[in-house]
Parts: sequence; structure tokens; C-alpha cells
Amino acid sequence: MSAVHVTLAYHQKFDAAVAHIVDWNGRFRTNTDLVMPARDASDIDRAISSNRTAIIFGLQTPMPIEDDVGLIEVLHALGVRFMQLTYNNQSLLGSGWMEECDSGITRMGRQAIGEMKRLGMVIDMSHAGERTTLEAIDLSERPIAITHANPIWWSSTKRNKSKEVLKALGEHHGMLGLSLYPNHLQDGPHTSLDSFCAMAAEAANVVGVRNLGIGSDLCQDQPDSMLRWMRHGRWSRTDDDLAGFPPQPEWFRDNRDFPKLAEGLRRAGFAPAEISGILGENWHRFMRTSFTPAREPVETRSISEPTDGTAPQAMTASFMAMKGSGYYSQSTLGARDAINQALPLVMAALERMSLEDGDGALRVADFGCADGGTSLEMWRSALGFARGLVPNRPIEIVYTDLPRNDFSQLFRLIHNQTDVASYYGQVDRVFPFASGTSFHDRIFPEGSVDLAFSATASHYLSKVPRNISNHVHMVGARGAERQSFEALGRAEWDNMLALRAKELKPGGVLVFLNFGIDEHGRYLGHTGGVSMFDTYNSLWQTLANEGVITQEEYASTNFPQVYRTTEQFTAPLRDPSSAAFKTGLRLEHVGSLHTVCPYAAAFAQHGNADRFAREFIPNLRSWSEATFAAGLSPTRSAREKIDILDNFYDRYEQLVASAPEGHAMDYIHIVLVCRKSKE
Repeated sequence: MSAVHVTLAYHQKFDAAVAHIVDWNGRFRTNTDLVMPARDASDIDRAISSNRTAIIFGLQTPMPIEDDVGLIEVLHALGVRFMQLTYNNQSLLGSGWMEECDSGITRMGRQAIGEMKRLGMVIDMSHAGERTTLEAIDLSERPIAITHANPIWWSSTKRNKSKEVLKALGEHHGMLGLSLYPNHLQDGPHTSLDSFCAMAAEAANVVGVRNLGIGSDLCQDQPDSMLRWMRHGRWSRTDDDLAGFPPQPEWFRDNRDFPKLAEGLRRAGFAPAEISGILGENWHRFMRTSFTPAREPVETRSISEPTDGTAPQAMTASFMAMKGSGYYSQSTLGARDAINQALPLVMAALERMSLEDGDGALRVADFGCADGGTSLEMWRSALGFARGLVPNRPIEIVYTDLPRNDFSQLFRLIHNQTDVASYYGQVDRVFPFASGTSFHDRIFPEGSVDLAFSATASHYLSKVPRNISNHVHMVGARGAERQSFEALGRAEWDNMLALRAKELKPGGVLVFLNFGIDEHGRYLGHTGGVSMFDTYNSLWQTLANEGVITQEEYASTNFPQVYRTTEQFTAPLRDPSSAAFKTGLRLEHVGSLHTVCPYAAAFAQHGNADRFAREFIPNLRSWSEATFAAGLSPTRSAREKIDILDNFYDRYEQLVASAPEGHAMDYIHIVLVCRKSKE
């Protein structure tokens, strides 16, 4: 068990809650090998790496803040990270589910919501009434949580939550923790595992599978008097002869039964990655951003005028400048999801290397890293795994990309200066470096890299070989125009593999996720619905036809990319005469990977076309904008370029909003794992 939320108060006021914190601090001192406090998600990472359990403080009542909003900051400083706005009854902040009249969020409640947002304390609405919960979701500018409850359509106790509440929660990216407390289950202690997991599948369809977790609501080893205190506190003299805590269902007695839950979720049709998410990863991801103080939006840099005189169609480096402030990784969630799916391949590669512990550094490289955000989650896990294999060796991780890459944001991410949890400081003795040399050139000395990794990068060419007359991407080119892209792509792929083979140590491994064309003819944004690149081309051509841009600018707009087939990717690895093969690089695994567009998946849940378009188009713009900017005449001012690009992407957004069905950017990767022979 990596992390546990513990309740400090049900009806207690400030001094009693602080007394519980004092007690827990004593436990941390006397049991340092077992438990540790968690104030942010990086503490959970430290707990995992040190084989301890992270303890997260929460309040199931706002009573510890009494009538003073300022005490929220005091409790946050003492480590509290969750607070319910009400516990069953009316509070100074809102109405509980047991009240006959739900009057919603109070004036003080609005103030408390703003303060919790500022500090990074999660709003929990598990015991609140319907109106109060919906108002909290709407008022909060950050996602909230319902940490322990179930859908009311499955178990009709009023304490559970309606479809309206769960739909609103999912639309605002909040978290639902499914409760295992018998009184919240359909048939109490007799509820079957399959019934619970079937309910989880229904809930996932409403709230979204990435917003679903477990909130067990376990009260292990507590006397029955605790239940009476939880139910009545000191506010009631009623004695309703509560018998005590009901028995747990036989398939979940305590935390040791999580493997049973995993099996039940598998039988209910959840994919392995979805099961991992429900059983902890979704909560972990939610906490990474929810436990951090609110930040003011950072303005991204605008497109600047070229200063080097490079022609728009020349070297890729002349227009692949990132927009800064984490713009790329914040807008490309699908790339992150695809990279996370590669974690088992990276871990298996490290394990198969039979690494020896010692003084020499273990060197891993991330080629084409962008701002580092899309791979950070994967590397946090992979480097932690590597540390377990070689406890005493220093680990070097080298990020490579073009000279104008956003390396500043890369190091801000690594050094925990953003809302995203990094491995730095969590995995011992990891030393990050960066190189601004293109992966089309040699970057490392021969025989110096243990593990080479690259994702969504190798499709970029060093230049555009020629203009495409009727399209903006080689997937739409025909005849000699397409052949020129494929010929350059073949030569540069052969060269790239040969360079990486020389850089690998004998026994070193290369793991590449390459954008490509799979066995079904699918590629990025072209998986059966509306073709993304065809839409790009149609809208750009419309601007030319209307005179917004010139026909010369249309013709000069070409993505410097090539999408290869599996056969084209593997050809140098099967050809004994190729430079990569002669250097000892051997293919161990090849396959295709289809990652569903997260924005289209969310739209399937919430059904709001305008919201889908608003969220989807920034994803497309984040990586394509530089290409369209490069196609515009260098005589245009920066302001003109921005206006044209805004016009272009606004049209795309309007198109999606008016007819959303079929629009998506599913990722298609051809995955390669290669090893350098030791001969």
C-alpha cells in the first residue's frame, strides 16, 4: 500500500484535530521505516521508492476551521490536504446529505472554496447534499473529489451520488472514489465482487475512467463506539441502537484484497492500464496538480520573426521552436498516454540488460524530448525501477532535441518547479543533462549509452525535400513528390539507426515509439473518422482560395515529416549490409500501438461539442502551428502571422464544434525494441 488517506476529524474542532496531527507526528518519528507524511505527490513517490506508506491527512468535516477561514491555511501548513465542506449535517459551508432542505453553498463556503483553491487543498463532497455538491463543482476552479461514494442508481441510499452529480464531476475532471463500506453497497456485506465491478464500469461511462478510483472507507480495528461518534458526535442525544460496524464483503476485508479487485475489474472488461488507474494511478495523477498552490496563467511567447534568414522550407530547426511555458506537454496528453504505455518495455529492457552494480554511471537518453513533460511520468517510474536494479550506481539521463527547443521548461519540470511531480530528488543520485544536437547527428561518444529511448520524434526530417503541390503532408502526396519524402526518410532512418547503434554500449537497448503507418493503413489522426491532415489541407487551401494567404504560401507549407510502414522501419535491421546491422543492432520486438485520443474519449462521455472543440484544437495547434507559420512569407509581420494562424485554427474549432463526430487524433505508433550485440 503506497498511500493512505487518514481522517483527523468528524465533529472535532481545531484543537482536537491538531492533537491528532501531534499523535501522527509521533508515529512518523517512531516508525520511520514504515510510514511517512505526504504533503504532495512527490512524497508519495518517495514512499514508493523507500518501500513505505505515505499518510495523507484529511478532514471529513470543516469543524476544525470553526468560523475562521484563516485556519484553512494553518491546517494546510500542518499537512491537511483534503477537507469536506460538510459531514452529513448543515455546516457553516454547506448542507449535508441528511438535511431535509439543501440550501447549497453558503457565503462562508464560497470563501473557503477560494482559499482551498489558493493553497492546494482538495474539496471533498462525499457527505454533502445534491445541491451543495453541484454548486461546489461549479464554483471551484479546480477539480474536486468525492472520495468515497457510489452511484445512487446502483445502491439507493441517499448518501450515494446521482448521475447528474457524477456527470458534472467528470466534466470538471474531478475524482470519484468508489466506496467499499457495506452500507454503500447494493446488497450490503453480501454484494458480489462482480456486481461491484460491473457498477464500476457503469460509473466509468459517466464520470470517465481516468476520473475513477477506490475510496474504501475502511474503518479497520475501530470499536463500535466510533460509529456512534461518527453518526451523532455531541450534537445529538438520540440513541438509535446502532449495532456497530457492518461486516465487510468477503472479497474485501482489508487492503490485502486489492488483487481481488484487480481481477474483478479485469472480468468487467477494464484494460490493464485502466485497472492500474482505478487502483491508484488516477488518484496519484490527481494529487500531482491538486496538492499544489494555484498559479496565475503564464503567457506564452508569440511567434517571432526569423532572424537567421533561413528559407521557410529549409532546415527543420528553423521553425521547430517551442512556444515556451510547457505549452507543448500541456497540450499533448495523448503523447503522454502513449509514452506511459511504453513503460513495461523500458522496464523489461533494463531488466534484461543484467546490469551490474558499481561505480560507473548508468546512462539513458531521451531523443527528441520536447519540453520533457510527456515522458516525465514514465521516466519517474523507470528510473525508480533502475535504482532498484543498481542501488549504488549514479544514473545519468540526457535529454536531446533541436537547439531552439524549450530546454528552460524542461529543467523547470525536472527540478520540481511546476505542478508535475518529477523524479529529481525522489530517485537518489539521478543526474539530468541536455544536448541541443539534432538526432540526425552524432550526440554521444561510441559505446557510452545503456538505454536509448525516443517517442513521437523520429518522423521528423532534417529538411523538406520538395514542396507538395496538392497537400501539406506527405501522406497526401502522390508520385514523385511522395517518393522524394520516402527516399529522404529511408536515408535518414538508416543513418539515425547507425548513429544510435554506435552510441550504444554492447548489450545496450534502444526503445523507439515511432509515428508510422500500421498494418491497417492507419496513422496519426487517420484511424477511421475525419482525417486530420486532410482537414488541415482543406482549411489551408480555403484560406488560399479566399486570398487570406497566397497560393505560393500554400505550396510552401509542408510538414517536414515522413510516416513509415513497419517494413520500412525494420528494413535496415534485417539487411546485413546496412550500417546499423554491421554495428551489431538487432531487432528484438516490433509491433503497433494505437492510443485513443483523450479529448475524443472525453467527448464520448460529456457530449458537449463546444467543449470538445475548445479542448481538442489546442492539442493540434501545439505541434502543427510552427509548420503553418513557416509556410507564410517572411515579409509578413509577426502580427499578420498570428492573425492568420488564429483564423485558421478558429475555423478548425468551428468545424469540430458544428460537426464533432469522427474528429479525433488517435496516435498510431510502430514500436521497436533493438539490442546491440556483445560480439
